[in-house]
Order: sequence, then C-alpha cells, then structure tokens
Amino acid sequence: MFRKIISLVLAIAAPLICRAQSLANAASASRVTAITGASVVMLDGSAPIKDAVVLIEGDRIVAAGPAASTKVPPSAEVIHAAGKWVVPGLMNMHVHLGLVLPGRQGAELANETDAELALRMAGNARASLLSGTTTVRMTGSPRHADFALRKAIDRGEVDGPRIFTAGELVAVTGGHGSGRTGAGNDGPDEFRKATREEIFLGADWIKIAISGGIADTHGDIAAATMTKEEMEAVIDTAHRHNIKVTAHSGSP
Repeated sequence: MFRKIISLVLAIAAPLICRAQSLANAASASRVTAITGASVVMLDGSAPIKDAVVLIEGDRIVAAGPAASTKVPPSAEVIHAAGKWVVPGLMNMHVHLGLVLPGRQGAELANETDAELALRMAGNARASLLSGTTTVRMTGSPRHADFALRKAIDRGEVDGPRIFTAGELVAVTGGHGSGRTGAGNDGPDEFRKATREEIFLGADWIKIAISGGIADTHGDIAAATMTKEEMEAVIDTAHRHNIKVTAHSGSP
C-alpha cells in the first residue's frame, strides 16, 4: 500500500515539476534587459553608435541600434549607461589561470594546495571577466582545477568568462610541463592513454608540448622532445573523439 501511495505521488508530482521547470525556462528566455545611452563599438570599421540601445533577451543580444530607432519594451529592465562604452566580449585564446612563474612567485606557491590553486584561478577568472574578456581558451592547467572552475562558472557560483580548456598538458617525461617531479609519458601507447584520460575528464581539446620552454631549467626551448610517433598517437586519438590538438612549440 505504501509503495502504491508513493507511486501515485510521483505520478502526480512529475508533470508538475516538469511544468514548473518549463515555466522557469520560459521566464528566463523571455526576460528582456535594455542597456541605454551608451556608445556601441562596431567591428566593421564604421563609426560607433552613439546614444545606443542594446536589447538582451535571456542571455542573447537580439538588437543594437540608435535610441531613435530601437524601441525598448515596456517590461524591460533598463540599465542606464550614458557616457559608457559597450564593446564585444574579448576572447583570449591562450590562457593559464593557474600559471606559476619561476622566481619569487614559484617559491611562494611551492606548497600550494589544490584548494588554494582553485581559489587563485577563480580570482584570475574574475579579473579576466572584469577586463572585458568573456571567453578564454585555457591551454594547460595543473591538477585539473580548470574543470572544477569551469563547472562553478557555468553554475553561476563564480564570476568568470566562458571557459574552453585542455585540462593538463600532455608532456614527455622530464619535458616542458612535466612539473617538479618530471612525471610524463613515454612512447605512443602512453600518450594515447594520457589523451584519452584528459578527454574522459572533460577536455575541450588536447595540449601537447613538443619542445622545451623559456623558463625550463632542464632543456632548451629549441629541443624537439616529442617523437613523430608520439605526436601522431595524440592527434589520431584526439581526432577519433572529434577533439583538436594544440601545441607548445619553440622548436624549428
């Protein structure tokens, strides 16, 4: 009897929950925001639109034009921005929000915990967003803190740009990006496995290091540390998952 009651409650509640979610999604999509009075920068080389109106429905810009010809709906939330400039969101295509540079910073962060790393990256993400950068392409981050940060931003828990990330850099043992311990990969099979692991964890693409770096103390930037077979293994594996590969390379 108890099970029948529970089943009846679920049968009644499920459509109501779905209906409530649909209404919430519709309300979010129909929400209109108007930015008024600002100057809008044009990317086609034409003059800026002065005293402009920018209309946003949900999370999409649907119109931008002069105030004289762009009507603001009566129900819109209006943001007055006279004297301000509105520019398209910038995209930074090579970002390391968790970067640690040699020297003083490296010494200060030598024992940084995973939690401290994630919080530092969140602070850098917020600074990036406030600078006008609305999308970043992260090209190698330690300890997969980038995946946690991306989720937090997508959920609205942290302020930051839209993130596309490569996860951890896929490096050779002792090569650029192998860290203090020098841990890395050797041979095509190990590179295939490392590539699959990053894709499984949520990498939007794969980052490899096929040469040394300018800050490395164990190799020259012109050194070609990855073999042709290792590179082919990464590229083939990534492409089988419809994932692209990007590379750190200072080697001729």
